[in-house]
Amino acid sequence: MRTIRVKKICENCEKEWYYELAKGETDAFCRFCQHPLEFSKEIEMSKRNRKNRLRGKRNQRALKKFLGPKAEDRGILGGADVIHDHHFFIEAKQLNKIPQKLKGFWQQAVYHCPAGRVPCVQLHELSKRHEDDLIFMRLEDFKNEVVDVTTLKFQESTGDG
Repeated sequence: MRTIRVKKICENCEKEWYYELAKGETDAFCRFCQHPLEFSKEIEMSKRNRKNRLRGKRNQRALKKFLGPKAEDRGILGGADVIHDHHFFIEAKQLNKIPQKLKGFWQQAVYHCPAGRVPCVQLHELSKRHEDDLIFMRLEDFKNEVVDVTTLKFQESTGDG
């Protein structure tokens, strides 16, 4: 039988504990004071979180597949989601929709970019150091212009390849 693990704080004694609930079960008693507990909200949140984790995992697998055999899908082990040839530690994120302001920045970069060049957008936060600015670019350009070139230079410097 499938169970779900839910963390709950008892309203009566205010102690926190993890409870294992069988499928369909929504009630239990506090392990400390035997006060009745209701888990329907927590179960719904757990289901939603599971769906989000699965969606994120699909995104990570798609990124790994796109970057090729030197990319390693680290999954939910902590740290980077995808590592490419030990150079790039990538935190993969998926949004329902990219903010319109970022799309506008990107459209401007693409529009003004001459043929043979790679469009990129720099994001700078006012009153912050420029070394901490962010650069974003298309994944295809990242793979072709950054990952492949960096891997080739690394192989030449170490004699690998």
